[in-house]
This record gives sequence, structure tokens and C-alpha cells, in this order.
Amino acid sequence: MKLKPCILDEYSKERTAVPLVKPHNFLHPDDQLILEDEIGRVKLRGSLLNPTDFVTGIGLALHGMKTIEGDFLVQDLLEAGFPPQTKLPRLGMSHSFFHCMLFYVHIL
Repeated sequence: MKLKPCILDEYSKERTAVPLVKPHNFLHPDDQLILEDEIGRVKLRGSLLNPTDFVTGIGLALHGMKTIEGDFLVQDLLEAGFPPQTKLPRLGMSHSFFHCMLFYVHIL
């Protein structure tokens, strides 16, 4: 990630008077997706993959094949979804109202 921020840049001795430009996001056109586990890493390729759609640490199931260059060509992917939501039991309250507490903190 070429645009990944580095805290040392703020304290660099060679810092110019020009303020650092903060990008809208940290994606660079050269960024690639990499699959990593305990054994190693492999670059992912394929038309299904867009680096803007993924973040570090998500679980995926990938189907594909190894290319001559050593990359993994993704032909299909399955993202981990949310588990089915179970209904909560009713508390048996005879009241038809609820209390709601709202807090607002303004820091100057």
C-alpha cells in the first residue's frame, strides 16, 4: 500500500513547510489483494476482485487455480455472511412502553 500512512512522516526532520495532503482514501491503483495464512502469501487475480471491496482480516472461500506466475486466479468467491438471527424471547412485561436514555457529549 503506497498510500498507507506513517506516523514518522509527521515528525520527519526533512519536512517542508507545505502541509501533507491527506487523501480521501488510502487505495492506490497499484494495490493488490493478497491471500495469507500461517504458511505463506499468494497474490490474487481475477475479474471478481476489486481491492476497494475488501478489508484486512475478512474470511473468504476462494475457488480458482494457480497461474504460471504463481498467482491465484479467482474464478468464484464466497464471503462469510451473518448467522441467522434468532428471535429474542418476550420478557413478559405487561407494560406497552419502554424507556430510552439518550446522551449527548460535546467536546470543544
